[in-house]
Amino acid sequence: MPRTRRVKRSTRPRKKTTSVARKRRTTRRTKKNQIKFEVKSSVVREIWAVVYFGLAVVTFLSLQGAFGILGEIWVGILQPILGWGIYMIPPLFLLISLMLFFARNINFGLSKVVGIILMVMSILSIIHLAVPISDVLTVAQVGTYGGYVGFVANFFMRTMLNIGEVGAAVVFVSVALISILLSFEISLVEIGRFFKPELKIEKKSAKKKDDVELDSENMEMASDDVLKAIY
Repeated sequence: MPRTRRVKRSTRPRKKTTSVARKRRTTRRTKKNQIKFEVKSSVVREIWAVVYFGLAVVTFLSLQGAFGILGEIWVGILQPILGWGIYMIPPLFLLISLMLFFARNINFGLSKVVGIILMVMSILSIIHLAVPISDVLTVAQVGTYGGYVGFVANFFMRTMLNIGEVGAAVVFVSVALISILLSFEISLVEIGRFFKPELKIEKKSAKKKDDVELDSENMEMASDDVLKAIY
């Protein structure tokens, strides 16, 4: 009979690496390799303020012809698109920069960005209403009136939809009002109260009238006494 060899199993306990231990090792390695670059929200806000301020200054210098070749390229890009609206860019960017610097309570979310864009588009569309429909593309190519933005809006309203100049003006003004509400988060009622003069009507009581009458009588008596003393 062939002899069967028995394999002795070692009774020593094997070291078992669990999945939890492996995960801990991998997380430690990844933490060592990660480079954290965290910036406070207030610092990010001021960075954007500096960016808008720089764009305002660069655009202003470019319009004055004092920014060299880069300024000419910048104006050459913006002027056909915005037309005369290019002159709104420096004060607009400067206003946004100052609001980001000093107005901490104002949050520039998506609604404000959309409101500002709609405001610029509606103003340029209203400016382009002064151009005859046959010349809307020509003046846009030159970079005057509302530029290509005004051309697209007027061509869509006055040619494709054929609603006329009055109807287009109503639409553009409505969009401008909506953009003001979105940008400044203020209602039209509050705007009306700001411009409406307050008329205060005060009713004088009977007691005040009596006091006035007594004062007038005392003045008359005093004047009579002075006249008697003189004569």
